[in-house]
Formats: sequence, C-alpha cells, structure tokens
Amino acid sequence: MNKQTPFSPPGRIPLAGGYVDVMQLEAEIEKRIRSDANAETDLGGLRGCAVMVTVKGLSGSNTTRVNFVTAAGKAYIALGKIREKHKAADVHARIYWNRIWLIYKFLACCVEFRFEASAQSSFQAFADGLNCLKIDIEQAVKDAEYSQVEDLVQKLKASLLAVRSCLLGAEEAGEQLERAKLDELLAMPELPEELLSQELFGPTPFPVMLPQVPIIKLTVASCSRMLAELRAAYSVPEFHAEYIRLRNSPQALGAGHVEFALTVQGRIIEKYGFDPSLAGVIDMRNHTSTLAHHDAVVAKLLHDIHALLEAKSPLPKPEAWIFEPGWRPEMPPSPRADAAQLVQTAKDTGERLATKPAVPFESDFEFSGPTISVDILRADQELLGFGGAFTEASALVFHDLSAELQDEVLELYFGLDGIGFSLGRIHINSCDFSAGNYDFDNIVDDFQLNHFDGNVTHDTKALIPFVRAAQKKLSASGQSLRLLASPWSPPAWMKTSSKMNGSESPGLRDDCHKAWARYFSKWIAAYKKHSIPIWAVTVQNEPEHDAPWEACRYTPATEADFLGRCLGPELQSSHPEVQVFTFDHNKDHVYAWAKAAYSHPAASSFVTGVAFHWYSGDHFENVRRVHHDFPDAVLLSTEACYERSRWKGKLSLGTGHWSFGEGYAHDIIGNLNAGASGWIDWNLILDESGGPNHVGNVCDAPVRADVTKNELYVHPQFFFLGHFSKYLLPGSKRLHTSVTQAPKYEGATRPYGTCSAEDGLQATSFLRPDGTIASIVLNSADLSVSFKLQAGTNRVLRACIPARAVQTYIFQMR
Repeated sequence: MNKQTPFSPPGRIPLAGGYVDVMQLEAEIEKRIRSDANAETDLGGLRGCAVMVTVKGLSGSNTTRVNFVTAAGKAYIALGKIREKHKAADVHARIYWNRIWLIYKFLACCVEFRFEASAQSSFQAFADGLNCLKIDIEQAVKDAEYSQVEDLVQKLKASLLAVRSCLLGAEEAGEQLERAKLDELLAMPELPEELLSQELFGPTPFPVMLPQVPIIKLTVASCSRMLAELRAAYSVPEFHAEYIRLRNSPQALGAGHVEFALTVQGRIIEKYGFDPSLAGVIDMRNHTSTLAHHDAVVAKLLHDIHALLEAKSPLPKPEAWIFEPGWRPEMPPSPRADAAQLVQTAKDTGERLATKPAVPFESDFEFSGPTISVDILRADQELLGFGGAFTEASALVFHDLSAELQDEVLELYFGLDGIGFSLGRIHINSCDFSAGNYDFDNIVDDFQLNHFDGNVTHDTKALIPFVRAAQKKLSASGQSLRLLASPWSPPAWMKTSSKMNGSESPGLRDDCHKAWARYFSKWIAAYKKHSIPIWAVTVQNEPEHDAPWEACRYTPATEADFLGRCLGPELQSSHPEVQVFTFDHNKDHVYAWAKAAYSHPAASSFVTGVAFHWYSGDHFENVRRVHHDFPDAVLLSTEACYERSRWKGKLSLGTGHWSFGEGYAHDIIGNLNAGASGWIDWNLILDESGGPNHVGNVCDAPVRADVTKNELYVHPQFFFLGHFSKYLLPGSKRLHTSVTQAPKYEGATRPYGTCSAEDGLQATSFLRPDGTIASIVLNSADLSVSFKLQAGTNRVLRACIPARAVQTYIFQMR
C-alpha cells in the first residue's frame, strides 16, 4: 500500500526551512496596518522596533510608554535641528553634538535586529537621556558647561556598547571594538555616516543602514503598511492590465511602464518618507530588502508585489453582481453519503448563495494547517431561527413599492425559495425608525387605560399589513412567524421626563408601573385581533441608553423588580403563552442583567431568556458565561445594523459594503458558539437614505429600495445571513465545533461588526431536524485558505475557501 502523501495546501510559503501559513501572515499585516503611530511596532519579540521604553514629557511631570525606535528617531531629528542652530559653536561643541546625534541615529536604525530581553535596560538608559535633549543639553553647550554633556555621553556610550553586544555577542563585540576605539570614533568633529556603520560592525553579515530622516520609516510596521498599500494598488485590474501592456509593448520595448507605475508608487511611498521619484523607489527597495530577511510578513508582501509586477497576463477583473428581480438562492440537492453539498458566497465573483460541486469525503490525512473539528456527539442549545425587524420605516418603504416588488421582498425573506426567515421583531409604540412619536393612549394619568386604542389604528396603515403579508407568505410553505415585541418608550405621561424621546433614570414613573404592564397586555390583545399573535416580549429596548429618540431607562434591579411585581403577573394572567426576555441591550453588560433577573425571587419565575444587541462589540465571552451559569435561559441576539458612522465613505446603494456581510457572519458565529439560540437583524428594508428615521439615525439594511425609481438593492448582509437562516433550520441543535491551527483574534474590543484575517477561519455547526449536519465557515482574509473539516472520527473533507467568503457544507451524519 502506498503511503498517503501529506497534504501541502496552497497558501503556505517556505521560509527558514519550514512553512509559514499565509493566513497568519495576512492577519499580522492587518494588525500592523490598524496599529497606531506610537504602538505600531509593539509586535512581540524584542526586535529593535518592538522595544518599549518610558520617557518623560517636557514638563517632567508626566511619563509615557513609546516605541524605542520612534523615540530615538524623534531625538535624532530634534538634535539635528539644535545642531543646525548652533553651527557657529566651537569645535568642542560640535564634537559633543556629533557624538550624541550619531548615537541616537545608530539606535534608530536597529529596527531589523533581534535583541535578548537583557537589552531592555540598555534601551531604557538611552531613553532616560532623552529628557534633557531640548533644554538641558542645548543650554549646557551654549554655556560651555561640557561636563554635564560629557556625563550624558558616557552613559549613552556605555549603553551603546551593551546594545552592540546584544547584536554581535559579547565575545565578537570585544574583538571588534574596544571602548577606546569608540571614544576616538565619536570624538571626530565630522564623522561620515558610512564610517560609523563600518567601524561599529566591520565585516558583519548584515549592514546597518543609516538613511536620511525621517528614521521612523524603517519600522517593520510602517514597512508592512506601505507594502500592503502598494500591493493593493498594483492589484487593481485596470492598473495591472495597463502596466502589463506597457511592459510588453514591442513598439516601446517596454519603456513607459516604469513611469506608469511611478504614478501609483509615488503617492504611496511619499507618505512614508521617500521621494516620489525613481530614486525614491530605489531607496524604498533598499530599505525594505533588509527587513525582508528578518520578517516573514515583509517577505510575503514583497513576494506578492514581485508576482504582480512580473505577471505574464493581466489580473482577471472582479465580477460585479447586481441584483435583478426574480433571483433566488440555489437550493443544493440532498447530500450523498459520500460527499458534502457546498453553498458559497465570495467577493469579486458572481457567487451569491451559489451551489458548488459536492466535496467528497476521504480517509484522514496528515495536515498542519487550519482544521475544523465537529464533535457529532456533543450537542448544545436548540435553534429558534433567524429574522429581521418589522419597523414602521420598513413598512412605509414596503408600502410605497409596486405590488411586484412587494412580493419580491416577501419572497426573498419569507418565501419557500428565499432565505428562510422565521423570526420577527416589532416595536410597541413608536421607535426611532418611525415617522414620528406615537402611542395608543395619550390621555394623561389614564391609569386604567380607558382610552387605549384597541384597534392600534396608527399601525394599521402600514405596519400591520406588512406583518400580515409576511405571515401569509410563510403559511404558504407551512411555516409561521414568531414575533418578538419591544417597547422603546411608554406614552410620555408615564415617563418621569414627560417626554417619549430621551429618558431620565428611572424612566418610568413609580405610580405607572401597573398601568404600563397593563398597556403591554392591551397592545398584545389588539394585535391578536388583527390575527398577529405575539410570541414574546422584551421588557425594554436598550434600558441603559438615554437615547435622543424614544427611550426608557432601568437598572438591572429596577427592571427585574418591574418584571417580577407587575409585567410578569399581568402577562401570566392575560397572555400566558407570551414569553418574556430581559435586557435587550449590549453584550458588554449582559451578564449583570441576566444575573439580576435570574436571582430575583419573583422575576426569575417569569423570565424566559436574555436578549442582547451587538453595538458594544463582540463580547462573546459574556454570552458564553450567561449560557454556562444560566443554562435554561434562552439567549437571543435581537438587533444589529451598521449605522451611518460605520459607513466607509459613500455607501454604494447598489452594492453596499462587503465587510458588512462578513461582520454579520462573524457576530452570528460568535453568538451561536457562545450559546445563542437565534439572531434577529434590525430593519428588513430601508429607503435610499437609510431611513426613514425621525431623528436622522439612519443605517444600512440587507435590502434597500429607491421608492421613486421603484428599484430594490440587495446588500452583502443578505447573502451572509442566508447561509445561516436558509440552512440552519429551527429545531437544529448546535454541535461543538473547534478551529485549530489558525489565527484567533485576542486583542482589545473592536467596534461592532469588525472582523479580519486576524480572526482566522471561523465556523459553527448544527445537527438539523432531518439528521444532516450543516457547517458554516467564514474567511475574512484577503487570501484563500485550504483547510481540513473533520466530523467525528472518520469523515474528513479536504476543503478550500476563497478570500472574503462564507461557505455552508451540508452532509449526512452517518
């Protein structure tokens, strides 16, 4: 029997006798690109660029931690300015200036070298000398008090020798340079920079580069950022095609392509301190080539750039995808026993929920890359489903569409061939995505609610017809709509502020608790009359937020008390089938609110679960903690969207932002793996402005419409959502899924809906009611990733996911 050849996937490059995972490199590139100026090179390890030191401010009263190369570079520039100002100083002064100035310049060039941890004290000794650069040294030289400067020079010299020893090794350093030689070298009134390099390092295998200012352009992080920008610019198909044409032009014998490339190169390299000319490009290449020998990310970026500039043919143009009415997601055939069905959505392709060729199972194989393992014997929470919000804004947009496009929207979301939404959310009274404030009993102090509008007349104009249309579409395929209702604000007269918009703390008047609970009951009854049963309610939308729109603030304790004393008993008496969720706000505080409800002696008997939003960032660990400590609680994500502040430049109405779809998938996977049972989007549909919204709080939505043109636009969120909602059916149970040998983001909390190559492959899996398994895989990196998917002990897929893509694999459990 032939031995199985180990799987060596594309996406791994050889380096230093081994292989480097390009996905890991891509994650490192993105981390560097996002890092800020002072911390940009704090990348771990003790390269010169990674050493952090403490320096004092000019006042001496405050300190800050900065990257050493940045500090040394700034010191070098500051000293150079002082040196120029005192050109007329005597020879003695010029000697001191040279000594100090060159020491700092040398150290600012140590970016590419790796140091032992013991070098930290030497770097800090230099940093301590920074405190007197601007004032003390200048004044001392001016007053010819050279003893003060000499003391600093001696300290710097001792530290320089220690740092140099770390570079070369103590024995080698001792052989090549003695203290007296350094004294002689640095005492020269004018010392050529190349002589400093030669004398300090002699015939060492690595050159020390002493470039022109600014020194900071030498850092690994800024180099990575610059090269990533160049790679992106060269990857634009139009640029690349013209570059190839000019390079291969027989008439000009290739002339002209250099100048053409410079139009792109120049504006990028100039930002990093290089001249926007051919000489600047050569200077940039010299700088980056040294770093490439010591840093895998720089080497990979240079490799990519080389490949682009040496390509034989132009890059394929990204395939644009524009929604046309009548499009529907493809339904893959039932999975065979020997293969997994694959559905894929990928950027720059025409693939949107597209069925791909089945992926065959095979015998296990050796593989050191990313591996997704599905434990088919370890099941967890049951899935409720996925859905979106029936806001008045969505209803008004839907109302103004033609009958044909109205049916298109319903088919896309709720039809048999759509993406399978089965959950919905609706607001009690108005919300920000309403035409204005409204309620159903505005008679002040009507505690018995004698004037409550039992027909909820305002909602019958647009909102109720929209919900009824969705119900009808679902019922045609034997499904039903689970509707969750949330109040943004009670009527103004029930509020301590006497206004619906905004909220004091507490927001609800003490004498209105029972009336407000009764209001819930009457509203639910009114909707029942319109044949719209309410599945569940949340006590309050975003109870921590004093929003400029409708709001009502609670604390964890006051909400639990209201639920236990008033709302719970009222609903149990009048609508016992209606379930109650607490919180309904951001995940950063979800545990405190869950604990308050489940530890409350009365509220705990009424609460079904905990609802939460995504606006504080991932915080999946908080959801996981709630699931662990309160295993009977149903956890439900009830709102997510990208507000206008997150739109990157002008949001294209036709195509939206691809990253928004990735962000949705990232949040869904994280929440499901943490124990959530469902995920509800915000507005189902919005107009061309991202509204209507009566306070201007517009946002994006999976489906947008231009009602004037009677056109629909489907954004990436729709397709990414569809990979879950269409294939993870209600009643499915989550299977424990792990991803190994892949990057995993472990940094600070990021803005909501953020994901990148740093997150590595992400995956979740569910056992569906029909006995098949669905695994969903997300890749937010700019590179395709080969991976191994293993379900149980002997079912293995050899798989690959394109860059910026999501996949759903459906296979038999066996």
